[in-house]
Amino acid sequence: RRTALQIFSCAISSLLSLPAEQVLLQNWTQSWSTQVADRERLMNKRQHVGAMPNKLEAPSSRQLEDIGNIGVAATSIGTILSFLSELIEVSPRYTQSNIELCFFIRELSTVQSPTEGKLLRDAMVEAQFVARLTCLAVRERSQDLLKHVFPGSSVSLEIVEAISRTETHSANILQVGMNNSGVSGGGNNHASNLMLLEAIGCLLGMPWVKQEPIFYETGEVNRGRAIRALTPRAIEALTDVFEESKPTSSNGMALRDIHHYLQRCGQHVPPQRVDQIFARHAVDEPDGTKLLNLKGFLAYYRDAVHNNEFQVVKELHAFGFRPNLTRRHNDSRWYAADENIGQKRPYLLRESMAIDVAMNHASLSRIHFFSELGLQALIFLNFASTNSNCVAEYLLAVSAYGKDTRRLMFESLDYLHNHIGNWVGGSTDGYPLIIMIFGMLTAIPDDRQLERINTLMVNDDREERRVGLMIMGDRIVREYPNNYQARQHADRYLECIQMIQKQRVISTWISRNRQYCTWMEPEIHPETAHPLQSRSDQSGRRGGGHQNMPVHLQNHDPNAVDESDIDDEDSRSDDDDSIRDVVVRGCGVPEINGVYTRAGSFDGVPKYSQSVRYNGRDEEFSLFRCRLTDNTRRWYISIVPMSSHPGTTRDIDFYAAVPSPSDAMDLPPRKNWMCIPNSGGIMPAPEVYARTVYEDVDENQGPSNIVVDQDQTGYL
Repeated sequence: RRTALQIFSCAISSLLSLPAEQVLLQNWTQSWSTQVADRERLMNKRQHVGAMPNKLEAPSSRQLEDIGNIGVAATSIGTILSFLSELIEVSPRYTQSNIELCFFIRELSTVQSPTEGKLLRDAMVEAQFVARLTCLAVRERSQDLLKHVFPGSSVSLEIVEAISRTETHSANILQVGMNNSGVSGGGNNHASNLMLLEAIGCLLGMPWVKQEPIFYETGEVNRGRAIRALTPRAIEALTDVFEESKPTSSNGMALRDIHHYLQRCGQHVPPQRVDQIFARHAVDEPDGTKLLNLKGFLAYYRDAVHNNEFQVVKELHAFGFRPNLTRRHNDSRWYAADENIGQKRPYLLRESMAIDVAMNHASLSRIHFFSELGLQALIFLNFASTNSNCVAEYLLAVSAYGKDTRRLMFESLDYLHNHIGNWVGGSTDGYPLIIMIFGMLTAIPDDRQLERINTLMVNDDREERRVGLMIMGDRIVREYPNNYQARQHADRYLECIQMIQKQRVISTWISRNRQYCTWMEPEIHPETAHPLQSRSDQSGRRGGGHQNMPVHLQNHDPNAVDESDIDDEDSRSDDDDSIRDVVVRGCGVPEINGVYTRAGSFDGVPKYSQSVRYNGRDEEFSLFRCRLTDNTRRWYISIVPMSSHPGTTRDIDFYAAVPSPSDAMDLPPRKNWMCIPNSGGIMPAPEVYARTVYEDVDENQGPSNIVVDQDQTGYL
């Protein structure tokens, strides 16, 4: 079937190369544009508007679809597209082969010739293919207006099942709408849903959302399982990744390099697993060292596609590869951290995708009212992100670029306000979607970017529940000063802000609008602390405790066991793992100075450690953040007893720091560390510098190569 559809696509493209057919199709496209504009005009006047037709209705334009005048006054391709439009409307009632319909639309949208391809995309977009497909994705959950205008493609699943009972079951059925995500489960359904999303993306002028296969089956079988091999395109992409990830002066990756590489890919692999990978695929070098070379690197991924090909796709995406394995432009992946020395830093993945859309905006299709309404619906974005988060983010970015997105922003804020009490640590359904929407909308670099950030942060329309994150958090703290549950809700809003603050533009906005940040530091408003939050027992403190310390530096809950010590990928930033370690310098305790390597997470952010000889004993100094009993957060440099969580009264604290609103919340502050003399801290207090996986810094050279931009993200 698909081979036949590809042949039909080539035939249509060949026909469209005729100048006469191009003119006729352009007239057909303009007639559709006029027909849709007339209906929008009637809607604005609040007049009744029926269902959107599948063909041209105006008497003056009907001749363009008169099959008796094909090639003279009628367009062959326009007539075919009208029939496809009708197929979309009736396809929910005939559930078989919908995946082929979406495949055909995708193929027509990706015709190689620039002229013919644009003419075809423009024609299908004007005929409302995008809006029809968004309705097909979520069916009866479409917005009321879209259900009224496109009743066929939005017919409910119950009606579909009633009509389709006599049909033979097919794996090609596009089953959508069984739950909030619109997915009924199963690999076939995922393939169908993904094909629909790819068709929409290609219609909008993004051919790169078309998934390129990364493996093929060799025909061999091992223990009942088909053997897979990497495609040439995948090998080419992975080779680029390998060359960029290994040290420039080496032929491969050492064990530490593999650990950093997997972290950057978003994997928190246990050290034992890293050792296994290294032992299986690394080879001995002539100098006696053992390295993972390119051959071993590709062998590792050859094994990976057997177990989880989606993880391989995700890792390629993290290195700037689109679904079709083309790569985003360097200007959308890196920014100049210091132009004087030519040093660059990576954008967050979401920022990079938004810039990618902006750089290609001139070649994208025009977004119409009904298409925008469907693409910016919360239920559709949920459907899209469930099937492909990458494609969902691209669709959101292209539909929002240069547009007024307040409706989607308010819908998302309303959903957040209604569910904030149920979200604990970002683990509840809906949280990643809301963060994705907030992050992508504020990352789009257009003329409305600042407007969107202000709407998200400080919009204040209490009657309509259109309240921004900063305003809502501050209001909760002020209006319910003695309500511990309210404080927890405020913390949820703070976590949302922390997630998007990792974007440079958000961090800059916060640093310039600090008047909205006072509620984020509870010690500024001591009346907001619950009576049970104050400490009363310091006797369990090793090294003398904190009896003489100021309240704001008294340490942690004596029984604290923080569940966030377990990494949660959904609550992490896309490039948290670009920070491989931190450098502590200038400390009055010489043993504390040095390089602290990432050692898991605690309190939802990375923690770091280094092993040294201190007072005649082998000790491990830990640098971590924890939540105090008054619900505030502090960073500490401490000795944490073996087999103990950080943040208890058993810790020996040497230095502490209070993060400011302008600091990156997932990284330790650079300055303003305070000495804790009762536990062994000695002035001067240290400075802490973050070091990324992109830097090869000599530990003895000091922090001169480490770039710090306090006005942007605190620590890069």
